[in-house]
Amino acid sequence: MDIISSKPGYIAQGSYTKAIQWTLDPSWPSSFDQYEVSQQGWVRYCISATMDKLPSGFLSALGSYAIMQEFWVVLPGADVLDPSIPPEVHFPIAEPQAHLSCFTPSNRLHLDEVVPLTFRFAPPASLTEGPGQGEPPATWTIERADIELKQISNYYPSGPDSLEVLSLVIAEVPIHSGWPAPGGSIEPWERVVYMVVPGFEKSATSFTSRYLHVRHQIKVKVVLRSSASPKTVLWKHKFDVNINGIKVLPPSIEASGEAEFLPEYTAE
Repeated sequence: MDIISSKPGYIAQGSYTKAIQWTLDPSWPSSFDQYEVSQQGWVRYCISATMDKLPSGFLSALGSYAIMQEFWVVLPGADVLDPSIPPEVHFPIAEPQAHLSCFTPSNRLHLDEVVPLTFRFAPPASLTEGPGQGEPPATWTIERADIELKQISNYYPSGPDSLEVLSLVIAEVPIHSGWPAPGGSIEPWERVVYMVVPGFEKSATSFTSRYLHVRHQIKVKVVLRSSASPKTVLWKHKFDVNINGIKVLPPSIEASGEAEFLPEYTAE
């Protein structure tokens, strides 16, 4: 933005103020700087002001004065994914009638948001039968689970032909205490855990630019055991999410400490 005086001339001693304003494109990425931590680049916004001193005479020289001020920007950001895509992920078991699903209310997350993740398990009748005739139906237990929020960055440190990929775990929720079927039920059941999306000091927003592409995904590992078998089964899956810059907290949950959002579930 150029500001040109209509009547160039002498400037008297004192202070001068001129108000200017402009609108940032909401699709631009938020400020991002993790270079010292991960060497993966940055997005910075600065205001630069320059004043040129024109020559006032034959012996007067041309001069310039410049200042630069960096400032932090948090913008909504553009969705890397289609927000209309359902965030539910299904894990097929031994038969098509059974599945374990994991889903969030939306694939659009926000910095500092507390996100509920729902696990829903629906066993078929054949998987709930006991090992022998007359024995009670088998029940299923999630013995443990590991949930990670990952940030994957594609960046070009020295030009368009120098692609490097960096993956960081920016949040995780380990579950080690076991989730049995409530009351030994063989009906579909579900559990909810909460993950805290980190703020701008640890996470970037999801965005795509010429030299830096940042995306996010939730990675889930689940270990299941049936009372009818001593063997355990491991399921692994991941699904992409968007992280935007605007802070949104559910009204029913207070962000007073991370420990409150990682409840331990014990056998009932």
